[in-house]
Amino acid sequence: MVLRRRVVPAALAVLAASSVIAGCTSAAGATNGATDSSAIPAGPTGKLEKSSIIVNTVPTVDSAGLFVAQYRGLFAKEGLHVKIETSQNTEQVLNDQALDTVDVTAGNYVSYIEAQSNYDNGFMPSGNLQNPTWQQISSNLDVFAEASIMNPGYAGLFVLPNSPIQTISDLKGTTIGINAPDNFAYLMVAAFLEENDISSKDVTFKYYSFQDMQKALQDHQIQVAFLAEPYVSEAEETAGLTELTNLDEGMTTNFPIEGYAVTKQWAQSYPNTLAAFTHALEQGQAIADTDRAVAEKALIAEIPGISQRDAALVTLENYPIGQVDGTRIERVADDMQQFQLLTGDSFKAQTLMGDTQTLP
Repeated sequence: MVLRRRVVPAALAVLAASSVIAGCTSAAGATNGATDSSAIPAGPTGKLEKSSIIVNTVPTVDSAGLFVAQYRGLFAKEGLHVKIETSQNTEQVLNDQALDTVDVTAGNYVSYIEAQSNYDNGFMPSGNLQNPTWQQISSNLDVFAEASIMNPGYAGLFVLPNSPIQTISDLKGTTIGINAPDNFAYLMVAAFLEENDISSKDVTFKYYSFQDMQKALQDHQIQVAFLAEPYVSEAEETAGLTELTNLDEGMTTNFPIEGYAVTKQWAQSYPNTLAAFTHALEQGQAIADTDRAVAEKALIAEIPGISQRDAALVTLENYPIGQVDGTRIERVADDMQQFQLLTGDSFKAQTLMGDTQTLP
């Protein structure tokens, strides 16, 4: 077995400070939550069009910047009342966002690209769909801020103690649990298998929420579990699960995971509200990227079930601030095309970024 190597806080600070690892405009290099304020977008120039915002996210450390902004009262300082709701996966909520029951999503880029591509191809969203497939999601999105870029230790494939699956080659013919069909978890696992000469068709995927993944493994519904923080640390501490492999390597090294999005119509209708939200969020991103102590407290406050011990052990990611980097979105789209999650011509990041961002 490959035992997981934990990234201690001091090492995390080094990672955050490395522009090579981050590959992004970030607050890296600052200390105690300080940041270059010029990298954070300005706040609103006029009255807020609405003051109550519903934000939906999958409860992982990808959204640490959001959680810090809420925990530190940064949204309230902008005159916003932000309610954070959680879902099992991004697909579950994108149609709801398109139909205006959710204001902001913190979601993975794979699902965003799928939803935008479907919308651009004329597929309209419909409500009341439980766990829709990627072909059933549609939204005209504006990704206005980046959320996270993967670090080593953030996500991996895990097995039970004493599992017969001891090496990567043993994965062929197994059942692997991921949190939704054809999403970022699928893409990372498929890419990893491909690079190890195993086709994604040689394994069976089953779908469980991150909260239910450990139990599915212990009940032998699956043989291998895809987990992301904080569920990695929780599973290792409470069930002694063993990491078979880290997924921050090869094709998915420093992979862009999550961004923040509204619909293009929402951005046009509520420009000052969006500016206020973004101003507070980016401050939260900067703090999450530089002040682990605050990030841990925010995770405990905002993620159901996470303990102080879990928070102290989690591997955090890089949390970019400033202009959205369209090249990262296009990197995700290119990988998606390789694994048949997109068809047709190359996906252009500007399609997803709307009017709030422009490519350099």
